[in-house]
Order: sequence, then structure tokens, then C-alpha cells
Amino acid sequence: MSEINRQISTVAVVGWPSRDTLKYLADPDPKQSTLTFRTRFDKSSSLFEIWIPIYLKRTELIVSIPLSTIETFSFKVMTTAPQPVAKKLSSQALGLDFVLNENVTILIPLNTKEQPAQGRTQSGVVLDNVREISQALSISVYIDHSVSCEAQLHSIRKAMNEGYYRSTRKRDLDLQSLYQGLGAQIAAFPIQSEQGPSTKFDKLPAYDEVPSQSLDAPAQTRKKPRTEGESVIPSLAEQVKSLQDKMSASQLQQTA
Repeated sequence: MSEINRQISTVAVVGWPSRDTLKYLADPDPKQSTLTFRTRFDKSSSLFEIWIPIYLKRTELIVSIPLSTIETFSFKVMTTAPQPVAKKLSSQALGLDFVLNENVTILIPLNTKEQPAQGRTQSGVVLDNVREISQALSISVYIDHSVSCEAQLHSIRKAMNEGYYRSTRKRDLDLQSLYQGLGAQIAAFPIQSEQGPSTKFDKLPAYDEVPSQSLDAPAQTRKKPRTEGESVIPSLAEQVKSLQDKMSASQLQQTA
């Protein structure tokens, strides 16, 4: 299989079905970085990878797709690309479609001490999207089209159709020896409830839910405590009532 020894590494956008719509991940966090689609073929592993930079210790999440987990693999040159894809890629897009027989594996470098968690202030949206990707059995990857990449992918698909990689199993990945011996570990995403992730930030009320004083409601005022010897100033209503009483008394005297 010498024809596929050269590895592919190129900018990518990921798409996947989410309920009744299609979602896309084009920008990682930090925004100035890019997603990278790679192929890895060596003595220990045969797989596709999508590298996604995140702020978690300035590391990357690695979406690992062993060829043995792929039910069908197809690709085509796209005449019209979805807007997130066209905005990110610099040339005509090559769309790769994967139908899987089991979920992908999400890896992080072995030296990453902190596991990813939904609801983080940084990379929160990216992490939530990666969690969805990890549960999808249908994934699309969009890369810049080139003659060399297309030829490479043709060779890979031909080898897959001939059953060349069928003996390579997902569980046989030697995580300790991956990535120039640096090693990797499986990212443990917490199970998300139907109500969505719950964090201390989620418990805070939204801006438009913060109770505010209505313009129609009377304002509550605090009365200043009266100090000893302080004179009491009668209210306007009391002054008017006193004046009316005096006028009534004067009229009674005139009619008497």
C-alpha cells in the first residue's frame, strides 16, 4: 500500500446532523486557529483524524475515526458548499461523508491534566459541539479540493472496499505510542441531560429575568429616623384640612 503512505493534513470544517437540522463546526477556540483533517497510516493504526484546538491548557481535541469503524465512505467535489464551509475554505470544497457503525473516539494529549467539561467560560460552545459529534453516526468533513488529495482519497477508499483495513480494530489503538510517543488519552465527556449542562453560571437569572422596579409601582422609600427634638413638618394634606376647618368655622360664625 505504498500509494497511500503520504499523509493528508489540511484545513477542515465538520458537519453533522442534529435533530432536524445540519450543524457545522468551522472555528475552534481560539478563533485564529483552524480545524485540521489528517490521515494516519502506520504499522499500529489506520485512521482519519480531526484536530480541534481549544483553550484547555492550549491543547487540542482529536476526533479519531479508525477505518474499521466506517460503514461507508464517499467523497465528491462540491459545486455549491454550505455557507460555513465556503466562508472558511479558500477554494472549491471536497466533501467527505462518513457513515459509522460506532461512535468516534475523542482523544486529548496524555499530558493534559484537565478533562473537558461543558459549560466552561472558554471553549464552551466548541466543547458542546464536539460532544454532539462524538454521539453522531454520520459525519461530513469538508476540505479544500486538490488533485493530490482526491487521488489519495481514491486510494484509501479502494483499499477499504477491498477489506484491507478490516482487521484494524478501534480498541487496538496503542494510545501510549501515538503522536511521536507523547501519547493520548480518551476524553471523558460528562453525560448531558435533556435540560442541558448545569453549571454555577446557569443558575444565575438571565438579563431580562432580573426583577426590576415597575414604573407603575409606587417606589419604596425609606423614612429617615426622627432625631430627638426634631420638629415634625405637617404634610400638605394636613395643612389643607386645617385651612378648610378654619374656613368652615368662620362661615358658621357669620351665619349665626
